[in-house]
Amino acid sequence: KVLERWREEAHTHLRQLHDHTGALGAAVDHAHAEGASLRKAQGDHEDAMKVLERWREEAHTHLRQLHDHTGALGAAVDHAHAEGASLRKAQGDHEDAMKVLERWR
Repeated sequence: KVLERWREEAHTHLRQLHDHTGALGAAVDHAHAEGASLRKAQGDHEDAMKVLERWREEAHTHLRQLHDHTGALGAAVDHAHAEGASLRKAQGDHEDAMKVLERWR
């Protein structure tokens, strides 16, 4: 009787061990799937960071070009103002000369 009881208990423990082993196997499979998913997400994140870094560099380049063009535009405006002043001076000199010629005539 004692041996029979021990045999049944051993059989019960073996069944429980089998169930726990199956559950452990499922947990390991799930962990592997999660790991693969995390590695994929990390790769996607790294790719996105590379794209963002490239965009940042391009934006920096465009800002530098805009700064250069703004400076060139400012220089052109300054030159145009100087040309305008020179033309106004020449126009005044011309008008003065015409008055002198008119007086001489």
